[in-house]
Amino acid sequence: MTINLIFNAVADHMPDLKPISAPERLRSGWLNGIKHWQVDYTGRCPVAH
Repeated sequence: MTINLIFNAVADHMPDLKPISAPERLRSGWLNGIKHWQVDYTGRCPVAH
């Protein structure tokens, strides 16, 4: 649940993320997750200057 909250927060602040490649899965017998996932961000800066 915590990682879901983190990804949702990133998506809220950086909605223009686009995947460049397929995610590389973490190979483990007891963990299931993403090890690497290349994305492109072409949006505006999320921090007001």
